[in-house]
Amino acid sequence: LSKTNLEVFGRRTRRESLCLRFADTTPVSSSVCVDQGQLALRTPNTPTPTPTHIEQTAKLLLGSACFVSWPYWRPGIVSAITNGEKRVTKDSQGGLSVRALTPAERSQHKEAGETQHSQWLQRAAVDINAVHTLIEVKALNNMVETARGALECAYDAQPLLVAAQTVSCQAALDTRFVTKPPPGVAARYGVGQQVVVMGD
Repeated sequence: LSKTNLEVFGRRTRRESLCLRFADTTPVSSSVCVDQGQLALRTPNTPTPTPTHIEQTAKLLLGSACFVSWPYWRPGIVSAITNGEKRVTKDSQGGLSVRALTPAERSQHKEAGETQHSQWLQRAAVDINAVHTLIEVKALNNMVETARGALECAYDAQPLLVAAQTVSCQAALDTRFVTKPPPGVAARYGVGQQVVVMGD
C-alpha cells in the first residue's frame, strides 16, 4: 500500500492504494530490460544503456517494433534512445548517430523521467522506479492501403517519449495491425474478368 494520489474518474484519491512496483533498473544492479512479468522492455542479452553501452543497446532496438501505453499496447517503432548523457538515432545510411546532450537537454531528460514516474504512479498506481533511459517511439497512427493493394503501417511524425521500463517488445500484435504485401497479378486479374484499358 502506498499513498499515490491515484486519479479515479478525474479525482485524486486521499487514501492509500495497492501499488505495483517495478524492480530497480539502475545501471549497476540490472539491465534496461525488466522481467517479462512486468510491463517492460525485454530484449535478451541487452546491456544497460549506460554511457558506455547505449550504442550497443541502440543497435538492437532502433527501428524495432515495440508497444507502448499499457494496457492497450499501442504498436510503434523505436526511433531514438537517450540516457541523460547521449542521444542515439539512426543515420541516413542505417548506422548509428550518437550525440552528446547539451546541459539544457540533460535537464529536460531528468524532468521527463520524473514526469513519466509521477504519471504512471497517479494514473495506474504503478511505481516504475527511477527512470534512467527514455525511448522515443513513433506510434502507429493508421493502416494505409497502397495503390497496389498492400497494407502498410502509417506512424505519427512526432514521437512519444516514454520510460524504457514501460516499453514492451514481447506483446502479441493485434491482427488489425498486421501488414500485407500487394497481391500478385494472378490474384488481381482473373480470366474472363472485365477491365478498362487507359490509353493506347
